[in-house]
Amino acid sequence: HPRSPYVAQLVGLNLLHGSAAGDRTVRLGGGTELVVADPVPAVEVAVAVRPQAVTVHRTEPEGSARNTWPAVVAELEADHDRVRVALEASPVPGPRSGTRPGLLDPGAGDTIVAEVTPAAVADLDLTPGARVWASVITMIPLYLAALFASYLATELIVTGFFGLGSGQYRH
Repeated sequence: HPRSPYVAQLVGLNLLHGSAAGDRTVRLGGGTELVVADPVPAVEVAVAVRPQAVTVHRTEPEGSARNTWPAVVAELEADHDRVRVALEASPVPGPRSGTRPGLLDPGAGDTIVAEVTPAAVADLDLTPGARVWASVITMIPLYLAALFASYLATELIVTGFFGLGSGQYRH
């Protein structure tokens, strides 16, 4: 599976690495546990999170999402009819949980990207430095899917940038 953030970014995914901590739980390096939709396929896994699956809230969300964490808006990047919002870890106090660790390691400079509409940016008053909450309802542990995405990304680079024919690459 892709081991670098570069490959994940190339295919437009947030990629989080961790290890199995139960049938449907992945523990990240900082100790945060993520609930995933499918059984964890291996001891060491990567979890792909589509930016469109990350929701941004001004207050701690309530509901069915099992994966919520405090964050700070690091950067906003407009892309046609969407805005990519880079979120960094933040120990924000929450009414139900006290001070919670973030999904990401604040000391490592980790970010996760959400993709929202310009209207959502305006309604939520999202600006760099804004304290927010992020959530993801479903995450998919990767093993074979990540391997396939890595293969496609590598083929794209080799055939697109280096001019090798796709038939030669697949051979």
